[in-house]
Amino acid sequence: MLILAGITINLTLGENGIFQKAKLAKGQYETASVLEKLQMEVTAMEVDNGSALTIEGYKQQLQGKINGISWYDRDLDTKNGRTYLVETAAKINGKVFVIYLDGNKIKIFNEENGSVMRKDTDGDGNDSWLDTGIKRNEIKTIQFISDIFSNNTLQNIEGEILEATVGYGVADITALGQEVNSVKCWWSPNTQGGYDIFIGGKDGKVIAPWRSASLFEGMSNLTTINFMDDAQIVIFDTSRTINMHMMFFGCSSLTSLDFSKCNFDTSNVSGSMGGMFYNCKKMQELNFGLNFDTSNVTGMDYMFDSFGSLAEDKTGILNLGEKFDTSKVGNMDHMFNSFSLQNLNFGTAFDTSKVTNMSWMFRGCKAKKLDFRQCNFDTSKVSRMDLMFYAAKAKEIYLGTKFNTANVQTMNLMFTFVGSEGTQEAPVVFDLGSFGVQNQRSITSDVGSAFDSTSTNVCNIFLNMENASWVFDISGTWLNESDYSI
Repeated sequence: MLILAGITINLTLGENGIFQKAKLAKGQYETASVLEKLQMEVTAMEVDNGSALTIEGYKQQLQGKINGISWYDRDLDTKNGRTYLVETAAKINGKVFVIYLDGNKIKIFNEENGSVMRKDTDGDGNDSWLDTGIKRNEIKTIQFISDIFSNNTLQNIEGEILEATVGYGVADITALGQEVNSVKCWWSPNTQGGYDIFIGGKDGKVIAPWRSASLFEGMSNLTTINFMDDAQIVIFDTSRTINMHMMFFGCSSLTSLDFSKCNFDTSNVSGSMGGMFYNCKKMQELNFGLNFDTSNVTGMDYMFDSFGSLAEDKTGILNLGEKFDTSKVGNMDHMFNSFSLQNLNFGTAFDTSKVTNMSWMFRGCKAKKLDFRQCNFDTSKVSRMDLMFYAAKAKEIYLGTKFNTANVQTMNLMFTFVGSEGTQEAPVVFDLGSFGVQNQRSITSDVGSAFDSTSTNVCNIFLNMENASWVFDISGTWLNESDYSI
């Protein structure tokens, strides 16, 4: 009987007991109810004002309609000489609702309570990071810590801070509207100049800002970011993040990033990753981990522009992996421009069927081979290909069977200087696949008809490629290079 009584009590009061589940269900209902009311007011504003919606106007709209709202304005923007609010947080009955402007639309979501890190404003290296007073270009290392209250390292640092030791500091970097000091940041002087940063969350993890655009931008002297502490506990969590535009932009001293050591989940990123790793020019290793999912990303322009550096004992490789899904991406302008690693593997999920802009995409790219045969390199919607492969150092280029130029408007200098080493032209194996070649004609003497294109700008498309070894595949038939004059 005692055993049965214990089971009954556990089923009723335990962590997964009836009361706990009922309490959880009630909380979810209350949250959904408030969210519905907030959304109804947005709809009412859209009916009354059309597209002229503002966060300030929305706050006025809610006056007197929902009791007990506390407002936490998070982000301002300046446009046409006017500063306006683009993000605020409403705290209602202890729950946080983020209200933000997305173009001309007001959008709302419930931000779960927790150790949510504050969003930073866009800025260069001289700007203060997260209002800590530390300039971005002064940050030398960043270490995420699993427990800010019990970790000895942080206790020692805070002890020195409390003694007012010169150069040490501490700040609350919690998102506005969340419980204060849920995420804290400590800093101490680095022996080589600049500062070492330590970040920890109250509940053992740090949730990245839902908009992490420019979060680490301009940290030109940053050499390491550790997302996992010494106990190998995963801390940094990006599963709620929707925008990573320019996130590591200009981190020009970083040599490696390992996203396998945190929950770097990008499945909810529906905006841009443009410029995400721009000018990470010393990067030798980038491990995406298992959760780097780009299936909802729409922009990747400049993403790996000026990326990578070759150590003397390494060849350098970037594996995009099987979750690097680009099927919704529309812009790849400058994506691999001046890319400096020797190996670039695209993976089978690399899909360009929605892309309209590929200008400068591989300009100056140092990868020794560009092979698109295993991915969906469909260019049927592309209108710009100017300088697409200009001065690319590849010795082998395989365009595959879906390289279609029917809608291209400009392809000026598209393949100029491909494979060149300084002033010397190097041999190149060039498989144009079904690059719109419809008959055996001279490529240079009749570019307009040889390539199925509406392009009005095809100037010098193959300039300085006299030593290339050409291979064409039309309807499964391999042709001799002597059939084409270069």
